[in-house]
Amino acid sequence: MPLLERRCRFAGVGMLCWSILLLLPVAADDVLLEHADVFVRGEVIEGLAYNSYRIPNIAQAADGTLVAVAEARLTSSADPGGTHIDLVFKRSTDGGRTWSEGRLLDRHPSTQLDAAGVPTDRTSSSNSVTFLDHTNGRLWNMDLRLPSGLPAAQVRPGVDDMQTWSRSSDDNGATWSTSTRISLPQYEDFYPNLGSTTQLSNGRLVVPATEIMRGVASRSFAFFSDDHGMTWSAGDLVDAGTNEAQIVELTDGRLLMSARQNSGSGRVFAFSLDEGASWQPSFTGFQSTQVMEAVERFSPPGPDGQPRKLLLHTIPVGGSVTARTNLEIMVAADETAPGGPTFGANSRLFHGYAAYSDLVAIDDHEVGVLWERGDTNHNQSIVYTHFNSTLLEPQADRLGLIAYEDFAYQAGHSLADTRGAATQPNYSGGYAPVNFSSRTDLDLVFSVAMGTVSGDQAVVDPGVTRNDQANGVYGQIFTTGIEAGAVTEVTVQRAPNGTAGADLYIHFYDDTDLSDGIDSASFLGSSLTAASMGPTDAGLTRWSFQPDTVTLVPEQRYFLAFALSATPGDTTVARAALAVTPLSDGYAIGGNGFNSAWHATATDLTAGPGATAAEIIAGSLEHAGLGLSLGGNHVQLTAGGSLARGLGVGLDLDTDTRWYASMLVSRAADRGPDDATDEAFTVELLDASGTARVAFGVGDDESFFLDGPGGAVQTPPDTLNPSETYFLLLKIESRASATAGAGDQVFFKAFGANESIPELDDEIVWTLTGLTGSDSQSLLDRLEIRGGSRAVWSLDELRVGGGYAAMAPVPEPGTLLLGLAAASYVLWRQRRHR
Repeated sequence: MPLLERRCRFAGVGMLCWSILLLLPVAADDVLLEHADVFVRGEVIEGLAYNSYRIPNIAQAADGTLVAVAEARLTSSADPGGTHIDLVFKRSTDGGRTWSEGRLLDRHPSTQLDAAGVPTDRTSSSNSVTFLDHTNGRLWNMDLRLPSGLPAAQVRPGVDDMQTWSRSSDDNGATWSTSTRISLPQYEDFYPNLGSTTQLSNGRLVVPATEIMRGVASRSFAFFSDDHGMTWSAGDLVDAGTNEAQIVELTDGRLLMSARQNSGSGRVFAFSLDEGASWQPSFTGFQSTQVMEAVERFSPPGPDGQPRKLLLHTIPVGGSVTARTNLEIMVAADETAPGGPTFGANSRLFHGYAAYSDLVAIDDHEVGVLWERGDTNHNQSIVYTHFNSTLLEPQADRLGLIAYEDFAYQAGHSLADTRGAATQPNYSGGYAPVNFSSRTDLDLVFSVAMGTVSGDQAVVDPGVTRNDQANGVYGQIFTTGIEAGAVTEVTVQRAPNGTAGADLYIHFYDDTDLSDGIDSASFLGSSLTAASMGPTDAGLTRWSFQPDTVTLVPEQRYFLAFALSATPGDTTVARAALAVTPLSDGYAIGGNGFNSAWHATATDLTAGPGATAAEIIAGSLEHAGLGLSLGGNHVQLTAGGSLARGLGVGLDLDTDTRWYASMLVSRAADRGPDDATDEAFTVELLDASGTARVAFGVGDDESFFLDGPGGAVQTPPDTLNPSETYFLLLKIESRASATAGAGDQVFFKAFGANESIPELDDEIVWTLTGLTGSDSQSLLDRLEIRGGSRAVWSLDELRVGGGYAAMAPVPEPGTLLLGLAAASYVLWRQRRHR
C-alpha cells in the first residue's frame, strides 16, 4: 500500500484525505518494511497466560487471509518435555497489520487439567507446519504430539510416543477439522518440519520432515501426497545429520532442501531429481548458525514486466547458536546452476535478537515473515514483518522512501511509555517499568496472593491506575476485591524489555495519598526475604511473606512498592512508575522502514530504556511548501532529550547513489531564555559501531551546520528564526570507492516556514554544501537525534530515502483544488444517500 494511503488511514482524516491522495504523486518504488506483534510473551489465549510463544509458521489462505501458528509454552520457554505446550493460531484479513484474538489449534488429548482448567502436565503439541493446497483451496496444518515430560530426542524404540497429526480448514483457517494421525511405514518416529511446505507444479504436496532414532543423529526427508492430503508416502533420508529442513521446487524441476545442520557452521543443501522420493549427495551451503530458517519462491515483475524467478532465504546473521541476532533476507537468482542457487545480496529486516522464521509470498510485490524477536533474548515475542520487492533491490537501485515516522502515537506520553505499552498489549493488569538506581529498566507484572478467612486463596491483579509519588518514590496503587486476607506472596513476571539486577523487597502501605512523603506513610510490612531479579531471570519471581505479616481488608486501596531494604519508609525504594494501557495498535517499532524501537542512544538498539525526554504532543507541525495534508501528533524534546532508531535499509556510502533525509523542526514551543548555550539540535547518521559519519542541525548560536566526510560547515549565527517551523533536507552524494575520483559530498537545506519547495532537487539553492575530497565506505544503519538541555525542540515527519520526491512531495498546480472538488463531490454523494 502506498505510503500516503497509510498516512491518511492512521490520521483518520476521512474522505477528504482519501480524495486528495488519489491526485498526489506517489513514488511507486518506496521501500516497504513494516512490523506487527502477533504473539507476545505472557499473552492470554483462551484463558491461559502462556509464558512464551515460539516456533512460528505462517500460510496464506485462498482468500488472502494470513494464518499464523505458534507453540504456546505454558510455564517457561522450555522445549517439548520441559513444559506444557499447546498449538495456537491467529488470523489477519488486512495483510498482517492487525491480528485476531488467539485461539487453540491443538492440545495433546492426554492433557491433565486442574479445577481451573489449567494444564498440570508437560504434554506437547509442537513443531507445526501450515500450508495451502492451491488446487482446492484447502488449508492444512500438521504437528507433533509428545507425551508428558518427553523430549523429542528421547523417544523410545518400540513405543508409540512420537506422533504426527494433521487437520484441515475449508474456510480459510476460521475453523478446523478434527485431527487425523499420519503414519509412515518407513519411519517409526518422525515429525513435520517447521514453517511452510511446498506444492509442486504437478500438484504434489511435499512436506519436509525429520526422522528420530535414539542414539543416532536425526536426518531429514520428505513425505508427500498426490491425492490432496488423503494419503501420504515417504521418501528416502538425506545423507547428513540434519533437522528443521525446508524444501522448494526450482524452475528446472529439481527440489532443493535447505536443512539446519546438526553440527558445524554450514547449512546443508541437497537436491532431489524425483520429486522428493530420494536425495542426491548433500553439500555444505552458506555459513549459518544452527537455527530454523525459511526458503520461499518470490516472483516480482522485472524491468521488462516479466516475472523474475527469485528464491528468498531468511538468516539471522549475527551470531552462534546462543546469540541469534540480526534477521536478514538473502536472494538467489541463479537457481538453475548445477551447484544450486547462490544466496547473497542480504537485506536487513531487524537489528537485534532474532531466531526462527518462516516466509510467505503474499503476491508478486510483497513478502511476509513470521519470526521470533526479543529485546534481551530471541524468544520474547513473535512478529510479522512484511516488505516489498524494492527492499531486495541493490542499494544503488532503491528509490523513494526507506524509513518514515510521523509520531502518530497517543499525545501526552513519552516515547519510552509508547514503546513499553505497545509491546505489552496484555499486561494491563499491572505493567510497570522499574529502574534500580543507575540500572536500566526492567518491566514487571504483579499479582498479590492472599489467604482468606475462609481458607481460600484470593489473587489481586493491580489495576491500571496512575501512581502517586513522593520524594522520588513511585509505586503501584491497587484496590482489593470483596474478599481479602493475609498476604502470602507477591508474584512478579518479567516482561520482555530491559535488564536489571538487585536484591529487592516488597513494601505495603495503606496510605495511598503520600502527599507528605513515604516516610510518614502507614507501613504494613515487607517481604520475608529479598528475591534477586537478575539480568537473565525470566518467567515468575515470587516474594514470600510470613503468616499474618500483612493483612488487607476488602475494597481498600493500597500502595505496593519495591525497595532495596526492608526498612519502613525507605527512601531508596526503587522506581515503579506504572505505564498506561497500550497507546497504539501493532508493534513498538512503529513507523515504516525502521528495524528497532526508539532508544535513548544509537550505540545499542537491542535493549535499553527507550527515548529520553521525548514526549508526544498533540497536533502536527505544518509547512506551507509541503504537498501533504498533515494530521496527528509530533514529538517534543526537552531537557536534552534524545532518541535513536535503526534503519531497516542502511545507506551504503560505498555506492554511486543519492540518499536523503528530511524532517520538520521547530523551536516555537521553547519559552525559556535565549542562553546561546546547550540549545543545539543535532541529527546524526551512524554506522554499526555508533560512529557518526554525517550530521546536521542547529548550533547553540542558532546557526545551521552540516558535517560530513569532507568536514564541517555552518551558516552565520542567528540564522534560525526560533518561532518558525523549518523543513530540513539532507542530501548525500555517495560514490563507490572503485569509481574514479571517488569522493562523497553532503548538502543541506533549511526551508523557512513560507519558502516554497522546488519540484526537483536540482532547483534547490542549498543552505550549506559539504566539502569534497573525502570518501567513506561506511554503511549508515542508524540515526540519533538530540536536543540541547536548555531548549525545547519539536520534530515531525521524519523521512529517510533514496528519492527526493518521497522526501518533499510537492503538489502539482491545481492538484489541491481538484482534490478538494473531488472530496466535496464524495461528501455530497454520501449525504444524498443517507
